[in-house]
Formats: sequence, structure tokens, C-alpha cells
Amino acid sequence: MIFFLRVQKYFWGVSLLLLSSLLLEAGDSFVPGKYPQFLHDYSEVTSLLSDLSGDPFFSLEQAGESTEGRALWLLKIARPDQPIKTRMFFYAQQHGNEPAGKEALLHLAQAIRDDHKILPKGTALWFMPMVNPDGAEKDQRRNGAGADLNRDHMILEQPETQALHRVFQSIRPHVTIDCHEFARDSEDYRSQGWIEWPEIMMDYANYPLLDDKIVAQGAALVERMGQALLKKDIKFHRYFVGGVPPDGEQRFSAPDMDGGLNGAGIYGGLSFIIEVGVYRNDNEDNHDLPRRVYNYTELLLEVLNDKKLRKQATASLTTTNTLTTPLWLPTNYFWARLDESVKRLPVIDGATKEAKLIAAPNFMTDLVIKKRVAVPESYLIASEHAAVFEELLSRHAIPFIVLDKETDLTIEQCLLDTVELEFDELYHRYGGRVLASRKSPQRVHIAAGSLIIPVESINAKRIIALLDPLQIYGLYQYPTYQKLVDEERVLPVSRVLKANH
Repeated sequence: MIFFLRVQKYFWGVSLLLLSSLLLEAGDSFVPGKYPQFLHDYSEVTSLLSDLSGDPFFSLEQAGESTEGRALWLLKIARPDQPIKTRMFFYAQQHGNEPAGKEALLHLAQAIRDDHKILPKGTALWFMPMVNPDGAEKDQRRNGAGADLNRDHMILEQPETQALHRVFQSIRPHVTIDCHEFARDSEDYRSQGWIEWPEIMMDYANYPLLDDKIVAQGAALVERMGQALLKKDIKFHRYFVGGVPPDGEQRFSAPDMDGGLNGAGIYGGLSFIIEVGVYRNDNEDNHDLPRRVYNYTELLLEVLNDKKLRKQATASLTTTNTLTTPLWLPTNYFWARLDESVKRLPVIDGATKEAKLIAAPNFMTDLVIKKRVAVPESYLIASEHAAVFEELLSRHAIPFIVLDKETDLTIEQCLLDTVELEFDELYHRYGGRVLASRKSPQRVHIAAGSLIIPVESINAKRIIALLDPLQIYGLYQYPTYQKLVDEERVLPVSRVLKANH
């Protein structure tokens, strides 16, 4: 409960600033001509990045290749011959039709080239501005294989997300930011005569297995960013999704691992998502692009200049790498509300263009843990499924042991009860919920060629998040792994119990 109250405090701190900012008359430093008027396509991005790599602060490498064979470029920005204390990784355009983050990263890189003082001493930046170049070229959300990359961070079946995670594993960033866009003028808001008030939103990693301290530090940064941007007359809110108030439900980011926010956060650093507001209707010429890039750039600069973030993030990642293995795994959780207060959300009246506050009684602000189970000593994968899981574990850079001889182990097998593919209207959960139950522990003869994955400290959280068969958003929502379940509903991953069980 302490954790929930702490997070709630940060949320309401930003909310109070929002209320006061509705009357804010601060000057606007936005100058349209300073920011991109048109989108850069793949070839232009490639050319621009190549030009930047001529500066001694910049180096460019290919981190991978897209489904259709386009290079996934990774730009490093660091002071030459200076020790690196803080590593930051910003990536954009997982969704091909959300280009403003890409443009902001390119704009920021050019600004650093023109003024090296923008880059804080001891900080190295890595940019992957175009994670989904195939989708970008077609102006579509999904990649060339028709996959939503921001729903592929658990199984890593797409070459783009595989490359992204190789960067996570190689850099081990202290701070990661995933750049997206949201529609301010969606049909459901326009039907009420409104548009969404925020120009830009930000949220922090919230997967329930993450350390409370790291989650609280993420929440504190979001609050500080809100304060800074509101002073610049940029309409900021903590990122939320959902329907239109008062009847619709709103909540913060999904607390699962298949998105980039928590997919990066599970490596141990501080992870964030930014969503900038775009007008989707009557905007074929992208006339609001300069403003979107301005909003993005100002927020990214605030992140770069936040000394407290750099200090905390460096310490947090070091501490995370030495923590003991968690004792308990949250397996069932959802967004709810722990008090009876009614939040009020600002919106823009479509006719008058004035801001006003509306009641949002169904805004769910608290992540509630419904069920926990003890963490096992290790996980067992039967020999007949070893090949599939070896590939998965290798993509995640998780070490495993291949049994070279038969052995006996006390294990807990799990049964697949159901996979709920539909959106849950009552609890507002994503589809793909996996409901499993445990069989009684038993001593079992294990064949050679089976895999053992010890739950060891540095990789412990990633191993648990990926493999535990009891978590609600587990592997068996995906066809590749669901088809491995046998006729008796036994899941291919078993829990190897600790000695005191």
C-alpha cells in the first residue's frame, strides 16, 4: 500500500499543476520555422544520420534489419575521450504512422551537432529514430510482416524488436524512452464536442515485478517533467488511455511486458514512454508537425538536463544488478481506484477552443495486486520443447543449462485453464489473459536434453516475467507457445521448487 500511495501522490501533484495551468498566460517560445515542416523518409533519414557521423561526437552503426531489408540505424552521441557515467537510449517510430518522435530525435541530434554543450558531461546518448522503417514508408502502424512491434517485446518474433533488445542488452541503458503519438481529436472525443487537452504525455514503467524504488523514481521524474513543461506553457499530463468521461474508464499504461515501456524496464534501468498529441483529422499536410516536434524536443531536453535523474538512474541500475532474487511474483493485477474522490480532467471545447474541467469518476489511478505466488528456484522445459525455448531464451540473452543426463526433480506442473483473447470490459484488461492453475508438487524423472533456467539475481526478474506459467499475461496468449500445450492442458514450462517446499 505504501507504494500505491507514493505513486498516487506524484499523480495528484501533476494534477494540481494542471488545474492551475488552465489559467496560465506564460509566453510561448515556440517558433515554427525552427522545427521540421515535412517528414523525413527512410532514405533521407539514412542520409542525415550518415552526415552526422562525420562529427567526432557521433558514430553510426546498423543494429539490425527490418522485415523488408531496411537498415535499423543506431546513432551514438558521446564526448570523445571522456568517461561515460550515464547511458540514455531514446527510440521512436515502433508504430510507422507515429513519426514525430523520429523527427524530434533527428532535430535534437542536429542541435547537439551545432552546440555540443547541449550534451551533459558524462552522458552518452543512443538514438534509434526509426524502429519500424517498413511501416513508416507505408504510413501504417504495423511492420512489413503485419505485426504490432509494441506488442512483441515478450516473444521477440520480429527482427525489429530483436534488434531493439540486442541494443538493450548491449548498452544496458540507465534511462530508456520510447516515443509515440496519440490522437487529440479522436472520434469519441469529437462526438462530445471536445478535443483532448494534453499536448504531450509521459509515463513510467509500472510492471508489478519492478522494484518499488525504481517505480517511485520514475513517478517523481514524470512529476518534475510536468512542472517544467507547464511552466513553458506546454500542456502536459501523465499518459493515460481509455474512453471519454464521465462514463468511459481511463487508466495509465498497461502493466505487462509485451510493450517497450516495461520490456525495457525489466532490464533494470528507468524506462519511460512519451506520447505527443497529433491532430488526425484535417491534417493530411501534417501542419501541426513543427509544434509536435517542439513539444517533444523540450521534454527530451528537460530529461537530459535533469541532474537528479542522472544520479538516481546510475545508482538504480547498479543496485538492480546486485539485488537478491524476488521471493514473490505478482500473477494477477489490474487498475482500480482506492479512494472515493473524483478526478477532473481538462479538455478543450471544440467550438470555443477554451479549456474546461470535466468529471472523470472512472479514472483508475491505482495498480492493484490480486494474486501472488512464491518464486521457484528455477524453471524446467521438457526436452521435446527445448528447441523452441532455446531460441526464445537466446533472443532475451538469458542463460540456460541443457541437462546432459537424466535426473529427478521436484516440480510443480501447471495447467492451462483458459486464454481470454477478448478485452475485459469489467476490469479493462487487454486481451490475451492467461489463466492457469497448479498441480500438486511431485518428484519427476527428467530426460536428458531438457532445459533448466536458474532464477539468478541479475536476470531474475526477466526470467520470471518471461517464463512463469502462472502470470496473467504470459507466453500462452501467443500461438507459437499455445500450440505446445498438450491434450491434458499441461504447460511446457514447470516450476522447480526450492528445497523448503
